[in-house]
Amino acid sequence: MADAPLVRHKTLFNLGIVYRRVGDTSRSIDNLKKASISGQAKAATANNLGLSYFDIEDYDSAMEQFEKSTSTEQSLVDEKKGSLEDLAFYYNNMGLCHYHQARKMQEENELMVQAVIAYDSAIKLNPDNAIHYFNRGNVRLH
Repeated sequence: MADAPLVRHKTLFNLGIVYRRVGDTSRSIDNLKKASISGQAKAATANNLGLSYFDIEDYDSAMEQFEKSTSTEQSLVDEKKGSLEDLAFYYNNMGLCHYHQARKMQEENELMVQAVIAYDSAIKLNPDNAIHYFNRGNVRLH
Protein backbone atom coordinates (compact mmCIF):
# COMPACT_ATOMS: atom_id res chain seq x y z
CA MET A 1 0.00 0.00 0.00
CA ALA A 2 1.24 3.47 -0.87
CA ASP A 3 2.48 5.84 1.81
CA ALA A 4 -0.60 7.94 2.73
CA PRO A 5 1.27 11.26 3.34
CA LEU A 6 3.03 10.91 0.00
CA VAL A 7 -0.24 10.16 -1.80
CA ARG A 8 -1.83 13.18 -0.10
CA HIS A 9 1.07 15.39 -1.16
CA LYS A 10 0.94 14.19 -4.77
CA THR A 11 -2.83 14.68 -4.89
CA LEU A 12 -2.64 18.24 -3.54
CA PHE A 13 0.35 19.02 -5.77
CA ASN A 14 -1.41 17.77 -8.90
CA LEU A 15 -4.63 19.61 -8.00
CA GLY A 16 -2.57 22.78 -7.59
CA ILE A 17 -1.06 22.32 -11.04
CA VAL A 18 -4.42 21.62 -12.68
CA TYR A 19 -6.13 24.59 -11.02
CA ARG A 20 -3.31 26.88 -12.17
CA ARG A 21 -3.59 25.62 -15.73
CA VAL A 22 -7.33 26.29 -15.85
CA GLY A 23 -6.87 29.75 -14.35
CA ASP A 24 -8.20 29.10 -10.85
CA THR A 25 -5.18 30.59 -9.10
CA SER A 26 -6.86 30.80 -5.71
CA ARG A 27 -7.49 27.06 -5.59
CA SER A 28 -4.04 26.41 -7.01
CA ILE A 29 -2.43 28.37 -4.19
CA ASP A 30 -4.65 26.71 -1.59
CA ASN A 31 -3.75 23.18 -2.73
CA LEU A 32 -0.06 23.92 -3.20
CA LYS A 33 0.12 25.50 0.27
CA LYS A 34 -1.42 22.35 1.73
CA ALA A 35 1.02 20.23 -0.26
CA SER A 36 3.95 22.31 0.99
CA ILE A 37 3.08 21.62 4.63
CA SER A 38 2.34 17.94 4.10
CA GLY A 39 5.81 16.87 5.19
CA GLN A 40 6.47 15.55 1.69
CA ALA A 41 7.09 18.88 -0.06
CA LYS A 42 9.75 19.10 -2.71
CA ALA A 43 11.42 21.94 -4.59
CA ALA A 44 8.82 21.56 -7.35
CA THR A 45 6.05 22.27 -4.85
CA ALA A 46 7.60 25.59 -3.84
CA ASN A 47 8.35 26.45 -7.47
CA ASN A 48 4.77 25.84 -8.59
CA LEU A 49 3.40 27.75 -5.62
CA GLY A 50 5.71 30.58 -6.65
CA LEU A 51 4.37 30.44 -10.21
CA SER A 52 0.81 30.71 -8.90
CA TYR A 53 1.74 33.76 -6.83
CA PHE A 54 3.54 35.14 -9.87
CA ASP A 55 0.34 34.79 -11.91
CA ILE A 56 -1.51 37.10 -9.52
CA GLU A 57 1.48 39.48 -9.35
CA ASP A 58 2.23 38.76 -5.69
CA TYR A 59 5.92 38.96 -6.45
CA ASP A 60 7.11 38.99 -2.85
CA SER A 61 5.37 35.69 -2.11
CA ALA A 62 6.51 34.29 -5.46
CA MET A 63 10.13 35.20 -4.73
CA GLU A 64 9.92 33.59 -1.30
CA GLN A 65 8.82 30.34 -2.94
CA PHE A 66 11.41 30.55 -5.74
CA GLU A 67 14.14 31.06 -3.14
CA LYS A 68 12.84 28.03 -1.26
CA SER A 69 12.82 25.93 -4.44
CA THR A 70 16.39 26.91 -5.40
CA SER A 71 17.67 26.27 -1.89
CA THR A 72 15.95 22.89 -1.66
CA GLU A 73 17.07 21.77 -5.12
CA GLN A 74 20.63 23.02 -4.54
CA SER A 75 20.84 20.83 -1.43
CA LEU A 76 19.71 17.86 -3.50
CA VAL A 77 22.20 18.67 -6.26
CA ASP A 78 24.96 18.86 -3.65
CA GLU A 79 23.95 15.37 -2.50
CA LYS A 80 23.90 14.14 -6.15
CA LYS A 81 20.14 13.59 -5.90
CA GLY A 82 18.86 16.74 -7.60
CA SER A 83 18.51 18.05 -11.13
CA LEU A 84 20.71 20.81 -12.53
CA GLU A 85 18.07 21.44 -15.20
CA ASP A 86 15.35 21.93 -12.57
CA LEU A 87 17.64 24.17 -10.53
CA ALA A 88 18.33 26.26 -13.65
CA PHE A 89 14.58 26.71 -14.23
CA TYR A 90 14.08 27.75 -10.61
CA TYR A 91 16.76 30.43 -11.05
CA ASN A 92 15.09 31.44 -14.32
CA ASN A 93 11.82 31.92 -12.43
CA MET A 94 13.63 34.07 -9.86
CA GLY A 95 14.91 36.18 -12.73
CA LEU A 96 11.41 36.55 -14.15
CA CYS A 97 10.12 37.62 -10.78
CA HIS A 98 12.86 40.24 -10.28
CA TYR A 99 12.30 41.51 -13.81
CA HIS A 100 8.55 41.93 -13.40
CA GLN A 101 8.96 43.56 -10.00
CA ALA A 102 11.38 46.05 -11.53
CA ARG A 103 9.13 46.72 -14.52
CA LYS A 104 6.25 47.44 -12.17
CA MET A 105 8.37 50.11 -10.50
CA GLN A 106 9.22 51.57 -13.93
CA GLU A 107 12.67 52.70 -12.90
CA GLU A 108 16.17 51.31 -13.13
CA ASN A 109 16.88 49.54 -9.89
CA GLU A 110 18.70 46.74 -8.14
CA LEU A 111 15.99 44.26 -9.10
CA MET A 112 17.14 44.31 -12.74
CA VAL A 113 20.67 43.51 -11.56
CA GLN A 114 19.27 40.66 -9.46
CA ALA A 115 17.36 39.39 -12.50
CA VAL A 116 20.58 39.24 -14.54
CA ILE A 117 22.36 37.43 -11.70
CA ALA A 118 19.55 34.85 -11.54
CA TYR A 119 19.65 34.32 -15.32
CA ASP A 120 23.44 34.03 -15.21
CA SER A 121 23.03 31.29 -12.60
CA ALA A 122 20.51 29.51 -14.82
CA ILE A 123 22.85 29.75 -17.83
CA LYS A 124 25.78 28.44 -15.83
CA LEU A 125 23.74 25.42 -14.76
CA ASN A 126 22.13 24.76 -18.15
CA PRO A 127 23.99 26.60 -20.93
CA ASP A 128 22.07 24.80 -23.68
CA ASN A 129 18.70 26.35 -22.83
CA ALA A 130 18.00 29.35 -25.05
CA ILE A 131 15.17 30.60 -22.81
CA HIS A 132 17.64 31.69 -20.13
CA TYR A 133 19.63 33.75 -22.67
CA PHE A 134 16.45 35.22 -24.14
CA ASN A 135 15.17 36.29 -20.72
CA ARG A 136 18.54 37.78 -19.76
CA GLY A 137 18.51 39.68 -23.05
CA ASN A 138 15.10 41.12 -22.26
CA VAL A 139 16.43 42.48 -18.97
CA ARG A 140 19.37 44.10 -20.71
CA LEU A 141 17.03 45.83 -23.18
CA HIS A 142 15.36 47.70 -20.35
